[in-house]
Amino acid sequence: LQEIKILHVHERTFKNAKVFPNRFPMMKSEFKVPTLSEFIELIQGLNKTTNKLIGIYPEIKKPEFHEKNGKNSKKIIYEQIKLYGYEKAPSLIYIQSFHPDTLKFIKSQNSHIPLVQLIGENDWGDSSTNYDFLKTTDGLKGIKKYAKGIGIWLKHIDQDNTIVGRAKDLGLIVHAYTHRPESTNRKIISYFTDLKLDGIFSDIPND
Repeated sequence: LQEIKILHVHERTFKNAKVFPNRFPMMKSEFKVPTLSEFIELIQGLNKTTNKLIGIYPEIKKPEFHEKNGKNSKKIIYEQIKLYGYEKAPSLIYIQSFHPDTLKFIKSQNSHIPLVQLIGENDWGDSSTNYDFLKTTDGLKGIKKYAKGIGIWLKHIDQDNTIVGRAKDLGLIVHAYTHRPESTNRKIISYFTDLKLDGIFSDIPND
């Protein structure tokens, strides 16, 4: 953590050039990586200040990697989330992960928090999961046993938009990732009106 806190956060770069040239200017401000507790306290503090109820949507990333290195990240993160009261306010949170066993662990804790199974590509290396199977109807039926919904790559929907309907027919919600104006032809509203998505991740949500 001490090493991570040394890092500076800036817009995405590749070979020292900004990937998205028209976004936040480089080296104009100084940002750091927050811990989960710092992030939650910021959101809850802003909610109090603005009299709003804005939720959070954490992702438990690469739990298999952490477990191989002696850290039970899913348990650590879940305990933090409970500490900040989200088990008593499940409408203010989703938990997502590419790793099914991580979500099944949280489900096994008699959790009321809605869980979302992320679906990626097998060659991404996010987990040992066979995502090609998860996209099948049998795979979606398996997800239904432990999760409230799926988080699907927009490219998957472009390749086969039946997955949205098949998931919804099983009672799953469908969230998609990631909308970027620089690389997405549709306006964000069309994903809800045309594809009937329940939610979407976007770098520019007001697009």
